[in-house]
Amino acid sequence: MRLRLLTLLALAFGALWVPGKLEGQTEVTSRDAKLRVGGQLDLHYINASADAGSQTFRVRRGWITLNASYSAFLEAVFVTDLPNDATVLDAQIRLRFDRGFRITFGRFKRSFDVFVLNSISDVQFLERAGGIPGYDGCDGVGGICSYGRLSEGLLFANRDSGIRIDGQVDRFGYQASLTNGTKNGAVGDNGYLSSAARLTFGLAEALTVGVNATLKDYDVQQRLNQVDYAKAWGLDIQHGTWRDGLLIQAAYMRGQNWRLAKRAWSTVPWFDAKQIQASWYVPHNSERVVGLEPMIRVSIADPNKRSYNDGGVLVTPGFAAYFQGRSRVSANIDLYRSSADGTFWTLRVGTLLYF
Repeated sequence: MRLRLLTLLALAFGALWVPGKLEGQTEVTSRDAKLRVGGQLDLHYINASADAGSQTFRVRRGWITLNASYSAFLEAVFVTDLPNDATVLDAQIRLRFDRGFRITFGRFKRSFDVFVLNSISDVQFLERAGGIPGYDGCDGVGGICSYGRLSEGLLFANRDSGIRIDGQVDRFGYQASLTNGTKNGAVGDNGYLSSAARLTFGLAEALTVGVNATLKDYDVQQRLNQVDYAKAWGLDIQHGTWRDGLLIQAAYMRGQNWRLAKRAWSTVPWFDAKQIQASWYVPHNSERVVGLEPMIRVSIADPNKRSYNDGGVLVTPGFAAYFQGRSRVSANIDLYRSSADGTFWTLRVGTLLYF
């Protein structure tokens, strides 16, 4: 174990000594559009206590990103994850009427959850929701009981297909989406849609508050075509910005754990979750390292307010070394304390390269 870990660390941090630029985008002209081609390659080493101390290497992401701009009014985005079954992540057309009003059609992120709406190129932690491979104890969604696991596992957040409007007017920002309410790429099959909306307000230059809410359609008894709606809402605040000193994000979310619904129109148990994460980016003037960033995350979640011993606490300390722009090497330890099953941990070391 020690030899494999040391070898990985040597290879990962050895990337810091590679000369020249590794990050950028290629722009070409194709018919009537200007096309920007870029991508992302994330390689992870994972060591988990819950899975008998198993170790593995994983190609976490291998994205190819295409941004086509036809004019200041019309643009399109396509993102696919090649090594992970060539999954289509984003496929959208956007109409920019002005800064205060845009319309997007296709596949995109729902208008809910500040942590999911953060661009993955900016997210400091190797896994946005944390995770312990081999552990599956969170009521309704499985995995660990963290803020992100409940938000994404209950399909309140992350990618879906539909239509979205958004814009920014002075300090006010807004977005609202109407989507299938299914997993990414799945076609809605019950005749109902999910809705979500988010508002933000800039209190100061580096201080923003947000509020969001959603209604999620779900099948209670699919054979009988019984459909109901689950509700969720949340508040959040952000101080600072990416790769510029101190950045703090904190959020509270409350909603209905519809995966625990027993029958249509019955009372569905509520969950709640809160999370705070902070990082401090320090520029480092050298030929190999341009920035250092220690980070910490604390997430507390309870998937069922009706019962006891269902929740958990996730603490994730970490560190990143940037060698150009957003490209970096990171190390995180997810420490998870279940109220029922004890304590587990996962070590992750990863390279995140952008091109």
